[in-house]
Amino acid sequence: MIKIKIERTIAEIKEPEISKSNKVSKKTGKDYNQIILDLFNEGFFVAPVTAKQVRDRVSRRGIVMSSRISANMNSKLTSLVKSKKIAKFKQRGVSVYQER
Repeated sequence: MIKIKIERTIAEIKEPEISKSNKVSKKTGKDYNQIILDLFNEGFFVAPVTAKQVRDRVSRRGIVMSSRISANMNSKLTSLVKSKKIAKFKQRGVSVYQER
């Protein structure tokens, strides 16, 4: 009979195996909310842009896209519309966002 002694601390057991590191960009150290606000401050929304173009630009800054992050980004764009920083309208059947 073989006996195996297992010694693990409670902290090691409770520590998640999958880290949620895709929330913050490794390039900039910012999350998607901060990056969208940076894009706004840089004048990215001066010309009409689609939500896909915003997602592409955010992903270029180091955020790993997932369906959850994408949905949260849409919520952030909606909050910018409600705060009247940007406007949302249809252009050729596609919703676009533009600075007011």
